[in-house]
Amino acid sequence: MDQGDPKSAGNEYPERGFRIVFLCDQTVDLHFPPHFGQVYLYLLPKLGCDVSLGAFSRNQESSVAREVLASGRARLFRKRANTLFGRILLACATPFLVGRWFRKTGLAHSDIIVVHNDPVLAWTAWFLTRRTGAAFVYRITHLVPESIIASGGLGQRTVAKLAMIARNLLLRRSDAVIPMSKAMADYFADKVGLSGDAMKPVESMVRVDELPTATEPQCSGSYERVKQELESRTCTRWLVYIGTLDPQRRPSFLLDTLGELRRNDPSVGLLVLGVTRSAWQLDVLRRYAREQKLEDYVVWSEPVPDDCLPAVLTLTDIGLSPLPIDEILRTNSPVKTMDYIRGHIPVVASAIPDNQYVLEESGGGVIAEYNPTAFASAAYKLLSESKEQRDERVARSVIWLRDNRDLNVAAEKLLEVFQLALKRRASEE
Repeated sequence: MDQGDPKSAGNEYPERGFRIVFLCDQTVDLHFPPHFGQVYLYLLPKLGCDVSLGAFSRNQESSVAREVLASGRARLFRKRANTLFGRILLACATPFLVGRWFRKTGLAHSDIIVVHNDPVLAWTAWFLTRRTGAAFVYRITHLVPESIIASGGLGQRTVAKLAMIARNLLLRRSDAVIPMSKAMADYFADKVGLSGDAMKPVESMVRVDELPTATEPQCSGSYERVKQELESRTCTRWLVYIGTLDPQRRPSFLLDTLGELRRNDPSVGLLVLGVTRSAWQLDVLRRYAREQKLEDYVVWSEPVPDDCLPAVLTLTDIGLSPLPIDEILRTNSPVKTMDYIRGHIPVVASAIPDNQYVLEESGGGVIAEYNPTAFASAAYKLLSESKEQRDERVARSVIWLRDNRDLNVAAEKLLEVFQLALKRRASEE
């Protein structure tokens, strides 16, 4: 069911750091961003922490799964087909898989157990901390039960409500909670009654420095592919969207924005570096583009490796970061806003609180009302800036990003959380 052994990894400074186990509900070959993988497996060990990571994968031979296992610190549990039976089977098996892993590798001597999201995984981790004396830290990266309750069927909503109750019980029993944003911390304070002293937000962050250029081998293929795709169209300036094309996020908004903008500037096209969970989602968007007579001005391209995004984004002009603003999505910390900034292009983003904070502090773009006309107007304004204005904007914003949202900042923030958790744990004993 699993492979890899974290205890095969060395630890250069065992006396300086914490012994930490991360239990992540993420499927690494589908979604495991650098502010998890790179921070957990490489940056925290450099700061002296002895790290072990448990996560999931569908294909353990995928390049991402192999990279995670190559760290020598991870064990990946196999996730079967995404069916109701498969999810039930995995939920039943998870406590046994994690418990066996702990027994075989001596993880019972850990100082801290950090768990992501999933209530079954979280309850497993919580019981392990009660047996071992480790501090229990709960990291919430999305309000998953709330999302399902808002959009799922009757059976899904019932299960989601039970999951939310289980999650909230554990949040109250945690030694520390890591919300995704200040807005999420406010949500938990209001809805769950958590004290601000128990929470320390750690937002989405990105790698800013020492990124490969377009000419380096690992990125040249992606760069040239996208360049050729753009050159095959008549457009000379490009909007770009990176991220998921989940229907919940209304990706048709991107096409509506393009249509509005082209009424003022017919030189503009749209590059979509999007991820879809099923082919039909992309088919729906392609069909909508044809209906709106925009298909000749849209390039649907494959996702680009994270480290290569900045190089590829040099081919574009304005990044789009739209999210519907509701009680759930407003708690996000959108990583794409920061991806555009480190790619040296300005951003038009909706008024998610963390978007507002990042753009106000960095000067990396503008906030627009969540409607296509407002987004198109904001993009047109940014496209009208002179080269000098643009260069000054992106230079200032990249400096802010390096100081406040780099992966190294995430690692330091996590160390503060661990100190908080151990202090609170000790006060209860």
